[in-house]
Amino acid sequence: MHEPFEPKCTFCAKFVRCFDDDSPLAEWGYCADDRRHAAAGRRTLAELEKEARAGDYGRLLERTSALGLYQETDDGCGRFLPRSAPPATRRSGVSPS
Repeated sequence: MHEPFEPKCTFCAKFVRCFDDDSPLAEWGYCADDRRHAAAGRRTLAELEKEARAGDYGRLLERTSALGLYQETDDGCGRFLPRSAPPATRRSGVSPS
């Protein structure tokens, strides 16, 4: 028997990655339903990436939590929407490199 499907961020159309693939925060993003991420403009994202590259994860985790940014998880969520639905847009070009 197959185990039941466990929805996770990777498969959700609402999960929006906001860092480039070569970023140390490449697996981080936000849920399109969560409006806290609106405060995370390009400058803020560049600062977060700089903190990650410097290894300052204490401050990074505090700031990302306040902004509604998180690392993709394997945990399901009540807002899950399959990727076959209209996808949330990916923000590109935010990496300062």
